[in-house]
Amino acid sequence: MTLTWLINRLKLMSAGEIAHRLRVTLASRIERSALGAGWQPQPKAEVTIFPALLEMNALDLGQLPDHQAATDKLLTGSIDLFEYRDLPIGWPINWHKDPLSGVESPAQQYGKGIDYRDDAQVGDIKVLWELGRQQFLVPIAIEYLITKEQKHLDAIAGVLESWLEQNHYGFGIHWCSSLEVAIRGISWSFTHQFLLAAGLPKGIFSLPINVSLFARQLYQHAHFIKGYLSLFSSANNHLMGELSGLNVICSVFDFGEKGKQWQSFAWEQIQIEGAKQVYSDGVNKEQAIYYHSWVLEYLLVNYLVVSHSGLTIPDDYIKRLSRMAQFVADLSPAGGLPPQIGDADDGVAVQLSASPGRGFFLDLIDTVNGMAAGSVTGPSEKAFWYVALLNAQTPARPELVTETQYPSIYNDGGYAILGRPDFHVIFDCGPLGYPSIAAHGHADILNICLAVDGEWWLVDPGTYSYHSDQGWRSYFRGSRAHNVLTVNDKDQSEIGGPFMWLSRAKAQFDGVNTEAGLHHCGGRHDGYAGEGASVVSRRLSLDVANETLLIDDQVQCERQLPLSMNYHFSPGIQCLDQGRNRFLLTKPLSKAKLLLEFPDSVSVKSYQGDEDALLGWYSSGLGKKAPCLTLSANAEIKITTAFMTRISVIRDDKEPI
Repeated sequence: MTLTWLINRLKLMSAGEIAHRLRVTLASRIERSALGAGWQPQPKAEVTIFPALLEMNALDLGQLPDHQAATDKLLTGSIDLFEYRDLPIGWPINWHKDPLSGVESPAQQYGKGIDYRDDAQVGDIKVLWELGRQQFLVPIAIEYLITKEQKHLDAIAGVLESWLEQNHYGFGIHWCSSLEVAIRGISWSFTHQFLLAAGLPKGIFSLPINVSLFARQLYQHAHFIKGYLSLFSSANNHLMGELSGLNVICSVFDFGEKGKQWQSFAWEQIQIEGAKQVYSDGVNKEQAIYYHSWVLEYLLVNYLVVSHSGLTIPDDYIKRLSRMAQFVADLSPAGGLPPQIGDADDGVAVQLSASPGRGFFLDLIDTVNGMAAGSVTGPSEKAFWYVALLNAQTPARPELVTETQYPSIYNDGGYAILGRPDFHVIFDCGPLGYPSIAAHGHADILNICLAVDGEWWLVDPGTYSYHSDQGWRSYFRGSRAHNVLTVNDKDQSEIGGPFMWLSRAKAQFDGVNTEAGLHHCGGRHDGYAGEGASVVSRRLSLDVANETLLIDDQVQCERQLPLSMNYHFSPGIQCLDQGRNRFLLTKPLSKAKLLLEFPDSVSVKSYQGDEDALLGWYSSGLGKKAPCLTLSANAEIKITTAFMTRISVIRDDKEPI
């Protein structure tokens, strides 16, 4: 944490938030002193369990794959996390050693006093925290449910025993973030459910571990979450995850009257936050598709847990599930995945399979459809188990996700999906993000993505980095890494830190209109007013039948300005310069080609993996980047100027118009 970062962060806080954070800081210092004197949060009575959520009678387990390799690997001291394979974690697991860098974080230091942003102190915190979430336990419990092999119980017990020995309440990096505590609590709760379903009479309490100590830690997890919620300008998906953890833990384990209070509070706040964080059209306000989907999963988890409680689930809550899933489906080209708009974390609320399966987004769509229909016919393990865990008597059900209607318009969120299934265009004119820090938004107003025949051609390059490699972090979330017009190579909004924006461009989405096979949409923003460009606007015109896209960019300016229009393409796409600012793009195994025609008033340069210019990069996930083709059109203007760019799909049986 630097002084500059702290000043920037304070600028985005209200007086009420500053007062709240001072109170939390004081409370944590009091807690730190109390822990040093031997105090620990203690339940007032014995922690017991509520009835099982899962009924095994009608389930056909034959369709589920075998995941024993995950257990075998764990028992030999290695694990797969994110895209990293066979990371050494030891057996027993060393919970404080980052298996990627080898850095060992301080195990005996007060957790909230550890600077998790300091790589030298904690290593790669994303990897270390992912290990601490213990989401890998749930598939192992499922495997025990299916096979009844003792080694799966041995693995779960070994994990929990080493955890209890090394992670006393309040100490170490795993007692730093409420979200991490919440996700770990969810993992333990779902592991417990599958062990109950497997016939262990007390579920996770039937394991050969120190049950009283583990029960106390469950209570302490709920206590910690309630005491350190992410509020005010931090109240984004983190708060939803924390509340979900509190709700799930207190719905599965009985902490007496305190647990009832916590569960009631959590469920009430989840409903409030759902309405706050998601527009009425179903778009999450953070403007990051992965986090949109993660919030959807949290809402689904709470839905299935509360379905067993007898509590009323409001109609608007159910409609929100349907609309959020429909938005993900509409963004996705036929058979494909949505674009990487905004940050992507690669995390999940619950891991229900040791294999990637159909993938995060398709799993959630399958889940909503399964909950709507009451059964799952596809191969998604996540959908299979979520639907099985839902109370079958629940009357309130989401609607089935339907095929995308072109155009699909999300006026509140600022999105338009244009074209047709094999010519799929997304226009993003939403605001920067939510709440005031917009932690996971990118400076991408007026961004365009294009898929042909279900495959992305014009792409959003992704995220790549969070806490490490801050230069790359700034690049991938900046305007130059998106398919937009930039002025003076600046971002539309001003970066204030790795998860913080200061001045924010204001977006105005002008909506969509159609006529005789044409789709028109547009929008504008004021992000470059300080550079002398009062308004930057973009208007799209699609000729659906002829598969052509006209991009009309206009800049209202007051002085001489250098402009760039960058277009980023999926890795593997090749480019042939045909002269006169015309470029023919091809893709391996694709029968289609793209022809890009830039106006004569610009000079065009291509980049591919250029570290000096910081252009021509694509990231398919955290920690991964690869060269990709980027065409950059540049010009100098002195007066209000328009630029018309044309993109045409060329097929074997069609020539461009």
